[in-house]
Formats: sequence, structure tokens, C-alpha cells
Amino acid sequence: MDGTLPSCLRFVRKLRIIIVAMSSKRKSEPTKKSVKRNKSKVEDDYESDLSDDGQNNAIVTEVLLQPHEEMEMLPEPLLKTFDKEPGRLLIAGMVTWDMTGRKTSAKGVMKIRPNLYTFHRFTTDMYRSAVSGCSSAHSVLINMNRKALAFGRNQHGQLGQSDLATIEKPTLVAGLEEFNIIQAACGRNHTLFLTDTGCVYACGDNKSGQCGVGNTQPIISKATRLNYSGPPIIKVGCGADFSMILDIKGNLYSFGLPEYGQLGHNTDGKYFLTSTKMSFHFETSPKQIVLYVEKTKEGHVTPMEDIRIVDFACGNNHSVAIDSKNRAFSWGFGGIGRLGHAEQKDEMVPRVLEIFRNRLLRRKQSPGWKE
Repeated sequence: MDGTLPSCLRFVRKLRIIIVAMSSKRKSEPTKKSVKRNKSKVEDDYESDLSDDGQNNAIVTEVLLQPHEEMEMLPEPLLKTFDKEPGRLLIAGMVTWDMTGRKTSAKGVMKIRPNLYTFHRFTTDMYRSAVSGCSSAHSVLINMNRKALAFGRNQHGQLGQSDLATIEKPTLVAGLEEFNIIQAACGRNHTLFLTDTGCVYACGDNKSGQCGVGNTQPIISKATRLNYSGPPIIKVGCGADFSMILDIKGNLYSFGLPEYGQLGHNTDGKYFLTSTKMSFHFETSPKQIVLYVEKTKEGHVTPMEDIRIVDFACGNNHSVAIDSKNRAFSWGFGGIGRLGHAEQKDEMVPRVLEIFRNRLLRRKQSPGWKE
């Protein structure tokens, strides 16, 4: 007994030394500090005038391409509707991408190409689809193998290339080579891609959350999976600074800038940072549109039920949709009567178009609708 006591004491003493040493090691480890990201010259030259100060408290993390989960393919009959007759790409108009939509020459533009006043063949390859947008200076092509290629302006990473340099010829979108792309949509400075499994990837300008990745990281330069886990998506669309997706069950989702009610969530998202400065509550992840209404001339509003959306299209700051009962809805910016409601008021939620009540609407292959 007397011989074992010193051994026990020695063991306890050693254990205490180990614990103290480990504690000291933890204290000596340097505290990890967040690395402040300096703006590149390109980003500074093209920075948006829109204030995103309202999102200072948002969680901003480095966004990387997420592993693609094993998912089932969309139904074959549905996939066949995306396989359009292939053709060659012709192009006309301005082809100096850094000047498109601008009145003065952008900084760093060394060469201004002449405008094309007639259509010219752009490449000799065949493509199933060519996509651009109302205010975009970039385009996406889907080739015969269902791969996405993009070209044009890229200062916000909307082409999926991290160097932010303008791309003059169609180039495979980085990170999407292993996926089959069946549809794409272009916003002012962001892009959405739809795969044959109903997943959506986004890249480009994200200051208003229009890439739908769950934050307002200013630039998403690599195609990134949306922060969405609902039913498979069957259609994507982009406004200037907002986006929409439609799932296989007929539910419509929106995200991004809510300034004119274009998201359809019954709000324009405005709030005051100070007594003189205004900002917006951006939707950074897809949010379902749940309210569709009809409104009388007297202004009485009645919610509508049994809405299943089958098609939609986006303008810069407004949208139009058709449901399974051939009813047309429009909402968002109402200037110049673009919503078709015989008034120029903005609509915060989808409002049925009375003019089409007793008329048959037909879906089109391309986004939109017609009588």
C-alpha cells in the first residue's frame, strides 16, 4: 500500500501537467480573423447604384459549387419539350459587350467593334437554344449535348468564369460540364441554369440576392446550387435584378429585388436605414408566391383559389403568368400600362387580367404568352 501511493500521485501529477499544457496550447493559438476582400478595379468600375446597406447583418460566406446529389431525371415527355429543333447562331447589333446598354465608353474598353446591321453567322456549331435577356449584355447557348456555353460581358461573373473578363466566343460554363442543361435565363448581370434533374444553378451579380443562394455575397463567379429543397424545377426566368422558378407541381417562387412588387409577395421591401436613406429587404432564397387576386374597378380585392401555374415570363421589373385554367396574371412595375390593368399602378401580388377572362390563351415554346 505504501509502495503504490507514490505511483498514483505521480500519475495524477503527470495528468495535471498534460491538461495544463493543452490549455496553454489553446490560448497560444492565434484567433482566426476574417479576411477583408478588396474590390478589384473591374468590380469598382461597374458597381451598381443600388444600396445594399440593409443587408449588412446578412450572413455572407464563401459560396462554392455544392456536390450534386443523386436525383431522378425529369419525366421523359417533359424533357422532350426542351429539345428544340437545332440551328446555327446568327447575330446582329452591337457586339462590343462592355459598351452594350451604355451611353459612354466603359473604363478599360480598348477596342470598339463596328455594329452589325445585318445578321451574321456567329459560329458553325449547332445549338438547341439561345438565351439572352431584356437588359443583359451576355448570352447562353445550349448545344446538342445539353451543355451550357456563355459569352459576352462578365464583370459580375454572370458567365460562370472567375476571372471576370469579357468572353468573346461561346465557352463552356465552369462547374457545369458534368450536368445536362435544358434551359437557362439571363438577367441584367446574373444567370440561371436548369438541369435535367430539376436543379437550378446560378452565377453573377448577387447584391440583391437574385442568385438565390441564401445571402447577398456581391459576386457569385462560379455556378452555385440554389438554396432550395422543394419539388423539381421545370422552368427558370430572370428579370433585371430578380429571378423566378416554377416547380413541377405548379408553384411559382421568386427572389431578388422587390422594389416594384415584382416578387409578388405583397411588398416592395422598402425601409429606412436613416431618416433620409432608403434600402430594401431582399429575398435571398426562393420564396413561394401564395396570393393571387382579382380586383374590381372599385378596388375591391378578392383572393383566388386553386392556382396552378403552367407558364410565366419576366420583364425587367414585372412578370406575367398563366395558370392551368388559362387565366393570365401580371404584377410588378405598372408604368406605361405594361401590366394591362387599364392603370399604371404597381401591383404587389399577381392580379388576374380581366381582358382575357373569356378568351383562350395558348402557351408558347418561348417564355411568354399570347392570345
